Amino acid sequence: MVTVDNHYGDLNDIAPKSIPEIRRQFENTFINGEIFYKNCIPYLKQPSYHLREIIKLKQLYDIASLDLILEYCIAENIYEIKEIRNVLKNKYLEIVKGINSKEELLTMTDTSRELSYYEEDQI
Repeated sequence: MVTVDNHYGDLNDIAPKSIPEIRRQFENTFINGEIFYKNCIPYLKQPSYHLREIIKLKQLYDIASLDLILEYCIAENIYEIKEIRNVLKNKYLEIVKGINSKEELLTMTDTSRELSYYEEDQI
C-alpha cells in the first residue's frame, strides 16, 4: 500500500527545506535570483516559502523561462508565489515567447481539415 507520504515523497526532494540552502539554491539557479530575493524581503513575511515554491517550478518550466518571469516580476513588484503562478498562467507566452494576446494564435480552422479529406478515394 502506498501512503501519501511515499507517494509525494519525490516532490519534497525537489527543493531544499533549510532557509539558508533555499536561498543559496535560488540565487545559484536563477540569474535574477539574488536581486529577486533582496527585493522580495519587504513584501513577504516568509520569503523562503515563496523561493522554495519557485524552485519547485523547475519541474514544469525551464530555468531560462523562469528567469524571464522573475525579471518581469521584479519590474512589476510581484513576489508572492500565488501572483507568480498567475503571471505564468496569463503572461507566459508574452514574456517568454514574445507573443502578446493581440497576436493571433493558430485557431481550430487553421489546423483542422474537412472530414472528406480522410475519406478513401472513390474510383
